[in-house]
Amino acid sequence: MDQQNQSFEEQSRVARESTRRLKRNMIIVLVCMVVFAVIAIPLINILDNLQNGSEPEETGKLPPSSIIFATPDYEYDIMQDKEYLELNRRIYHFDERSGLTEELTDKNIAGYGPAAWVLRDAINAIIAGDADAYNALFSENYFAHNQPEAPFTMQRLYDIKITKVNETVQSGEKGKYTQYEYEVEYKIRLNDGTYRTDIGHDESKKQYFILSDSVTGEVLIDQILDYKFK
Repeated sequence: MDQQNQSFEEQSRVARESTRRLKRNMIIVLVCMVVFAVIAIPLINILDNLQNGSEPEETGKLPPSSIIFATPDYEYDIMQDKEYLELNRRIYHFDERSGLTEELTDKNIAGYGPAAWVLRDAINAIIAGDADAYNALFSENYFAHNQPEAPFTMQRLYDIKITKVNETVQSGEKGKYTQYEYEVEYKIRLNDGTYRTDIGHDESKKQYFILSDSVTGEVLIDQILDYKFK
């Protein structure tokens, strides 16, 4: 009789232990599924965006990021910053078709056409912190989908390069016009986030500019796109 009781107790113990192991395994599987979902869903979205990213995407003001921006000072003249003045602040023009890179100057810029002139003026307006001059370089096509740039501080731009990608003649409601496509890249020293929030200090991210003379006959900026995938 005692042996039967012991056998029964042993079977009960084994059954309880099996139940505990089963519950523990179920919890582990559940936790793994949750962790997989947390990791996989954002990854799927990223891969989906890359797969569908054969075209540039419209630039907009991005939400606050983890970047710790410098404190904005609308009164400070960055031309008093000796460290900034030691950086390469020249604007270089690169032509993909010819493979030539040259610094843009007052003497040679006319030879690169009106779009290069507009982009140089835009860069100088950014450096000067002149939102009015900057907004004056954009067309009605741009403002049909975007708000004018809000006031921003003087920006310490350096390592500046504009790349001519394409120039084509298009047909529009008002007849034929010329469209220019450029990549623009630069770094910002001590970025304070008043102009760009998508890059940190001394970082660079290309933007894709589309310009044309389709509205008034004057070459202006129609679009700024985040990327140009080739």
